[in-house]
Amino acid sequence: MNRLHRLLCFALALLLAHAARADSVADEADYRFHRAATLYREGRVEDALGDFLFSNRLVHNKNVLFNIARCYEQLKKFNEAYRWYGEILAEPELDKIDRDTVQTALARMAPSLALLRLESDPPGATIYIGRRDLGARGRTPITLALPPGEVTAFFELDGYLPSQETLPLAVGKTLHLEQTLERILGTLSVTGEPNVFTLRADSPDAAPALHGDGTLKLAPGTHQLFVEAPGYAPQEVEARILAQGETPVHVKLARLPPPSGTLVVRASVNGALVRVDGKEVGFAPDVLDNIPVGKHELQLLADGREPLTMPVVVRENERTLVDVKLQYALPRVQAAERQLTLAQDAPSSITILTAQELRAFGYHTLAESLRSVRGLFVSDDRGYASLGVRGYSAPGTYNNRVLVLSDGHITNDLSLGQGFIGQDFDTDLSDVERIEIVRGPGSVLYGSAAFLAVVNVVHRTPAPGTHGSVGADALERSTGHAVFSAAGEDRWISLHAGASRSSGESLFYSPVTTGNATGAAREVDAEESAHADLRARLHDFSFAASINDRAKDLPTAPFDTVFGLPGTNLRDTRFFAETSWAHAWAGGAAADARVSYDGRRHGANFEYRGKDALGLPDAAGHPGTNGRIADWADAEARLRLPVLFGNHFFVGGELQDVFRVRLSSFTPASSNAGQTFAPGTRYSESIASVYAGDDLRLGERVSIDAAVRIDDHLDSFGTTANPRLALITQPYAGGTFKLMYGTAYRAPSFYERYFTNGASEVPGNRCDANGMNCVVLAPETIRTGEFEHTHRFNEAVSFLVAGYWSRIANILRLSGTGVRGQFAFGNRSTLTHSAGLEAELRWAPEPGVLLSAWYSFAHVTNDNTFIVPNVPTHSAAVRAQYPLLGEALALATEATYGSTRYTVFLDNNNLETPVGEQLYWNLGLSGQFSSGLRYSAFVYDLLDERPLLPAGLEVPFAPRAVPQTGRAVRVSVGGSF
Repeated sequence: MNRLHRLLCFALALLLAHAARADSVADEADYRFHRAATLYREGRVEDALGDFLFSNRLVHNKNVLFNIARCYEQLKKFNEAYRWYGEILAEPELDKIDRDTVQTALARMAPSLALLRLESDPPGATIYIGRRDLGARGRTPITLALPPGEVTAFFELDGYLPSQETLPLAVGKTLHLEQTLERILGTLSVTGEPNVFTLRADSPDAAPALHGDGTLKLAPGTHQLFVEAPGYAPQEVEARILAQGETPVHVKLARLPPPSGTLVVRASVNGALVRVDGKEVGFAPDVLDNIPVGKHELQLLADGREPLTMPVVVRENERTLVDVKLQYALPRVQAAERQLTLAQDAPSSITILTAQELRAFGYHTLAESLRSVRGLFVSDDRGYASLGVRGYSAPGTYNNRVLVLSDGHITNDLSLGQGFIGQDFDTDLSDVERIEIVRGPGSVLYGSAAFLAVVNVVHRTPAPGTHGSVGADALERSTGHAVFSAAGEDRWISLHAGASRSSGESLFYSPVTTGNATGAAREVDAEESAHADLRARLHDFSFAASINDRAKDLPTAPFDTVFGLPGTNLRDTRFFAETSWAHAWAGGAAADARVSYDGRRHGANFEYRGKDALGLPDAAGHPGTNGRIADWADAEARLRLPVLFGNHFFVGGELQDVFRVRLSSFTPASSNAGQTFAPGTRYSESIASVYAGDDLRLGERVSIDAAVRIDDHLDSFGTTANPRLALITQPYAGGTFKLMYGTAYRAPSFYERYFTNGASEVPGNRCDANGMNCVVLAPETIRTGEFEHTHRFNEAVSFLVAGYWSRIANILRLSGTGVRGQFAFGNRSTLTHSAGLEAELRWAPEPGVLLSAWYSFAHVTNDNTFIVPNVPTHSAAVRAQYPLLGEALALATEATYGSTRYTVFLDNNNLETPVGEQLYWNLGLSGQFSSGLRYSAFVYDLLDERPLLPAGLEVPFAPRAVPQTGRAVRVSVGGSF
């Protein structure tokens, strides 16, 4: 027999035994019941009670219960009888006859009993009478028959505190007691995130128990807590509550993602950066999922394109398509309003040369780059290059009516007012981001010398990371440069250094074969320069320091020197350091301040002509010198207020302290003039300035710009005020019209006021021997009105037309003093007027592709009918640039035309002479590769024009004109990392 068989047999035996036992219990209960009934009939009630109780214990039966109650009643034990009758009433299947019989028995005994009716809230409490150890008497509700007298009832129910009551009972009365039981609870202390939430206990459908942090009373044991809040995922938390204790619970709901949709962004430029509500989210084209439902600000940015900002509405579970065309970046200018402004919104006529144009056309100096700008022209007396603006450039004035800036810092020499645009500014333009040309009077922002125009050279802001660049030029001149930069978040530093050397023309031919300079001069045209600058920024603070040193041989034999003899040269050193701070607040207010120190050192060596003992010209040179030293400091602060009712006010002030200017000169005794010596008296001056203005916007299409500046030259001529007013409108989409008026001044320089060579030239500010009849030079002034209208046919093609009129007064010039052979600077009493028209057409369909053409007409006259020198009535230029092989190979060419100009008038033997008609044609190739390598090759003045251009009175030629350099070839290579 296997094990399974044995188990089955054992189980069967147990079932049979149980069935047999059950049958025997029933038999015994039935036996006891019949025996008890017989005993009851025989009157043996107590014996019958015992068998009835035994039978009930074996098998419960309502008939047995009735007989037990009847036995207790016969034995006069009414309390027990009452209780057993009561148990019969609790039977579930009690018919009406039996119930009436029991009720009758209870009513019959009631007058003989003390009854206690006990109920509880909630019902079902276990009742103990007198003592717990006597056993329970039942559960509420219940009626008990008890002995009369005081009795104590105990109530007990799971989950509730036990309670008791002592009651007086009397026979024949029923005492009713309703007992409310106190629940046994614990404290649940709840904190949560977010602060407002709904908590339900034990069921998600229960009434809310809490609506945030708080406490809750719960029965001891384990409870489920259901927590929810709008915008958060619901959470179920289990908490075990201790009886009469405190249970802390902290709930942290996970925030639900808001209802979202999908944003599909496409742009005309692949890779354009996409921002949603200011946060970078991808690059176009892109599919942006999980964008919250609602209105958002979408922004797209790409190099060389205008940032695009537009509202978009995202709907739940929908795809929103945005397909935009990014316009090419509009030019921005810093110099026009001393803050970055769209050129079309600036209150001036603006031209901007980008870094890409500077490289494409092979420009290495400011003079080279400015020659092709609308309305500008360049002259070079082989010592310094000078810039003419809208037909005006007085020869020999050293470019002192144009302000040249480096990142907004004025670089003009204060002792002479000279603006540098050649190698005396920088050795090259390798670190330049753009060049801003702001035409018209600019004294309202910059004070003196912003007379005809402002040229601002803006250097590159380093890209994030560490970068470097080197480059070199050869053939026409030898130039090298190196740039290093390191940039992080809101901080950067840049170092730039360069050097240049040119032998110039090996043979310099004078334009005439008679006079003081004849024939050819050999090897007297060399030029050398070196430059270094440091620029840095840390948060709101910036620092810039620069030094430029340039030496140049003078082949023209100026100032009565020996033609062709080496040794006549000049050297200029210019340096500055500036610290600035600028901060813009969220409300639109902005402030900036700067302090700077500038210095200028100039020295010139001359090989003067002399005479031998017989009074004949001496071929040997007689060394002489000329020098200038200047040092000055400047401090300025400006505040721009938030926009108020369309007004954008600004105020500022500037203080300049010229604490040292020395002018010196030495002429040897053997020269024609005889020995003279000016030891270099020290001069100083302070200038205080205040200015204020308002940019008022009248709707979307009209704005008015108004400003005024007051400068007080405390130690010279006094106070001057210069206003600016401009109306800028957009009469239609694609059209911009500007109507402008302004004034400017140029203060007499220290050289004009105080220089003397001890003989023929005397100071402009002077008195006679008795200290009487004093002359004080007044500032030059100019008033200019102009208009400009630009029409954009489309994104690529624009046409501009402009006109201007100027009135110039108090022009400073070197003239006779009334003493024979003596000259000094003085203010001319007659007025000069200039007027002109300009037009420019430009096509730039994409970066690297350009075709532009401009024409300028200028008419400049004096009230005294004398011809104004150095005025090209007609000038024009055509420029073209096209990528032949993308960035790897690009072709660039430009042609610049200038009509004849007149030379300066000296006397009846040296009348004005028309010279200088020219057609410059430059051609070049350039390219760069992804490796960082770049190259270029250019031919300048392809037609080898060599025109004569007007120069100052110091030039000995008749006419007073200097031949320009001819054809030149330049190649360059460079690399960056």
